[in-house]
Amino acid sequence: MSHEDLIAALTQAGQDPATINGLSDDQLRNLYTQVLGGAGASAMTDPKKPGLLTWFGRSLIGSTKRFKGQKSNMSDRQSLRSAQKLHVFAEQEYRRMKRQSAERRKQDAKAFCDRLVAEGRATPTLKQTVLMPLLLTLDDSAQVWQFSEGGVTKTMTAYEVKKAQLAKGPVIVRMGERLPSDPASRKAGAAAEVNKVEKFCEMYGDKLKVHGVDAKKTIDLAKKKAATDSNFKAASLIGEDAARMVG
Repeated sequence: MSHEDLIAALTQAGQDPATINGLSDDQLRNLYTQVLGGAGASAMTDPKKPGLLTWFGRSLIGSTKRFKGQKSNMSDRQSLRSAQKLHVFAEQEYRRMKRQSAERRKQDAKAFCDRLVAEGRATPTLKQTVLMPLLLTLDDSAQVWQFSEGGVTKTMTAYEVKKAQLAKGPVIVRMGERLPSDPASRKAGAAAEVNKVEKFCEMYGDKLKVHGVDAKKTIDLAKKKAATDSNFKAASLIGEDAARMVG
């Protein structure tokens, strides 16, 4: 090996060029043998085993392996970014479909309640304050109720069951009320008005609670008013529409 080859090989092996440049050929060969071991000795005694080429070959192989590892890491990062984009898209699509489903549900509930009002089974006030909020809280996805009709087993959601029940409700008859003239009749009339309040609170107690109304306190207030006012009307507490519905 030439003087330049020895310096190049030792520099590749990590030796300081400034230090080894001043060494003689023999000193460089000794250092080369110490640093590179058997590969260095073979290079100087056996021309068929070039230690310098072996050194550069090993360096090239190591660099190739590192490049392949970096390429693999880049592929992993690209796959991760693709998965993240897919996840974001799926989330956006789910929220869009959920909004559409909620809007369709709201429109269906409104159309159903409008039909109840048209049939005289509900009043506009009852529709807005009780029926619509009630229907929109019910699940319309899981089939939770089974029944047999004509030998065929059918299933319904909680939302569908409640609609079926309301569709069979009584027709509200709007009738004028005559105020009794004698005290006993007025007292009986006031008691009947209290019964309307009790019936309404029993039917919609849970819904009233959601809106911050205590059913028991409402009934107690109705009794208190009826005891001091024989002309007490349930409509003064629960509204005219609700009073007519339970009357």
